[in-house]
Order: sequence, then C-alpha cells, then structure tokens
Amino acid sequence: MYQVISTPRRMALTAALMLAASALPVAGLDSDVAVFRVPDGSIITLLHDQPMRMFLQARFEQGRVAGAAGSLVTVTVNVNQDGRQLIRTTRADRALPSLNHPDVIAYTQIANGAWTPARVLSINWGTGAVGVETPSNAGKVRVYYTFGDGEIVLRAGRPFGGSSGAIQIYRTSARGLHETDQVDRDTAPYAVRSPQPIPQMFNFSIAVRAASAVYFDGLARHEVNIAATETAVNVTDATMLAELAERQLKGV
Repeated sequence: MYQVISTPRRMALTAALMLAASALPVAGLDSDVAVFRVPDGSIITLLHDQPMRMFLQARFEQGRVAGAAGSLVTVTVNVNQDGRQLIRTTRADRALPSLNHPDVIAYTQIANGAWTPARVLSINWGTGAVGVETPSNAGKVRVYYTFGDGEIVLRAGRPFGGSSGAIQIYRTSARGLHETDQVDRDTAPYAVRSPQPIPQMFNFSIAVRAASAVYFDGLARHEVNIAATETAVNVTDATMLAELAERQLKGV
C-alpha cells in the first residue's frame, strides 16, 4: 500500500497554507471556506495532544453614496442583521481608534480601486454597530469581524470519488470556539481525540454553517494553527490507501 521513507516532521496547518474555497459560502449550509490539499507522497497526521488555535473573521460589505474627495466621514456599519452576530473574544484588546483590533477591522474602496485599511473608531458589542473612518469619496466599506452565529467544522476526504463526500472531524459552535480562552491549555480546543492521518491528495477543509459569510480573501485576519506531522511515503496502491483512510476518518 505504502512505505514510509522519512521520519515524521512537526508542522502546523495554518491559514497561510490554505487556499480559499472555489465556491461562495451559502448561509445556513456547511460551506467550505478554506482547503488544504495533502501533497502527493505525503501523509498529514492531525495530533490529539496539542491544542489548536482558531479565530475566523466573517465579512460584511456596505455601499454608500460617495461624496467629494478630500475629507473623512464616520460611517456606521450595522453588522448584526439577518442572523449575523459580532462578538468579542478573549484576545488582548486594542484601544480605539485602531487599524489592528483583533476582532474587528475595516477597509474602504474608492471607485472600484484597491481595498484600503480604515480605522475602526467605535464598536458596540451589543448591537454590532461599527464606526469606520471613511474617505468621503469611498463608495464601499467592508468590516471583518469575529462572529458568534452558526457553527465551524473541520472535515477531510477525497476531492472526488469518495463514497460519502467530506467526513466531519470536528464541529462546534462559532460562539463557543471564539469565546474560549485558547491560550489556557485546560480550556483550549483540540481538533481530534486521537491521531488522525490524512493521506496524499485528500482535502482537509474548514467549513462554516452560519448567516455570517467567511472568505479567505487575503484581507480577513484569520488565525488558524492546527498541530500535525508530515510523513513522506512511497505509495504503491493509492486506491487502497484512500479506502483505508476513509474508514479511519469515519471511525470504522
């Protein structure tokens, strides 16, 4: 089936290693938002004895009537609508105004140009209203926020040809995950309860089921760190290896 040709090396699955999902998220359905494909000739094993760190930011965009250039105005973006929920995590806070608050950041766009970082002036944690410092001639404002509605899922499986699609590895509420003190080892989340190997050409993905929409678009400041090892292998029967991996992921 396969031969091990290297000792396992420690690694971490991070946001930087993951690609944005090709399909847009759908509210209320498990939607892959980021995918890591295990390289050919490798087995990635998720570790059960190391806590993971994960904070995801959802995106909400609001249009406005652009005015004349040359001045700044405060635009209020009301995130908490249609089931979306902005929440505060236990991460170290930053005084406002800020370009780098851990839970809420903002961007503005002028005439379909590049998205430019904007200062967050105020955050109402109860109502979800975010005050953003905006150039008067900007026509769009985006707020990225740590969200508390819905669920976050980790799953793995063959990108095609699997008997039952992606297999769930981990599922929790977004609020429960994001409000957890992930620095404290006693309360930090663990992705798996036992070592979980994922072989070559399988996809490991983060999925979200929420009203809030999550994108790995290069602007959101997602924190993802899942402890793993990578082992180089010489695969002699890829089909058998994939079948065995599917059974192990399903726990059968």
